[in-house]
Amino acid sequence: MRQRVPAERPRRLEAHFNDQFQHFTRDLHELAQRIESAAKSLESIDFPSSKDLDSELQSEYERERGALEIHLNNVRTGLLALAGAVKSKQERVFESLELESLLTGGVGFRRRANPYWWPC
Repeated sequence: MRQRVPAERPRRLEAHFNDQFQHFTRDLHELAQRIESAAKSLESIDFPSSKDLDSELQSEYERERGALEIHLNNVRTGLLALAGAVKSKQERVFESLELESLLTGGVGFRRRANPYWWPC
């Protein structure tokens, strides 16, 4: 014996999933903004001048500060790539994306051995 689905049931399900979808995309948007904000905060780090140190420490300080600035720039670049990956997911919610591909400038799919293969 078949049971009839109440007429309001599909509407309630649709409303539930629509609310969940909107919540998910809003969360992705907010996450991308937080990541971009963290990356931007790395731009505003101001290091003290080496002139404020004793002369025997100045060259070592400059060398270490330069290394730190390189690392901070790498972190900033990684954060911006991650924010871009989150935005890609926001735009392509129903697609399975490869994070590694997105972080390295790809389109979100792992390269296949067959150059003629394209995901559908």
